[in-house]
Amino acid sequence: MAIITTRTGETIADDKDMTLRHLAETNRSRLANANLRGADLRDANLWDADLRGADMSGALLDGAWLDFADMTRATLRGASMRDATPAGASLRDADLTDVDLRDADLTGANLDSATLTGALLDGADMTDAILDGPILDTPGPIGPDTPWQAPGIGM
Repeated sequence: MAIITTRTGETIADDKDMTLRHLAETNRSRLANANLRGADLRDANLWDADLRGADMSGALLDGAWLDFADMTRATLRGASMRDATPAGASLRDADLTDVDLRDADLTGANLDSATLTGALLDGADMTDAILDGPILDTPGPIGPDTPWQAPGIGM
């Protein structure tokens, strides 16, 4: 059974035949403030999804299509987003602590004031990403294949 709730406890989905992946497979999913902790959303189509304030801590988002998704103030602590495509997505003020973003396509993503402490960014494409004021404390995981260099981060 899939039960998806907001942080205030309001039930968004409660259907014994509905899987979380099925719910997420709709473009422009409205999942603001949803509790998606530990959810398996690998390869899900979350294009243009509203995930503002969602808690996706520990979620599996490997290969997910997150183009233009709004993840403003979302919590993704410890999530895996390998090979995900959050191109053009808003990750403003998002908590990306210890997130695995290796080989992710973050082209044009807005990471303004995002926390990237401990994030793995090897091979991530951050071309034209907005990096105004992100919290970056990533000793080691930024590799020579990462096509950007933030101030104060050595390569």
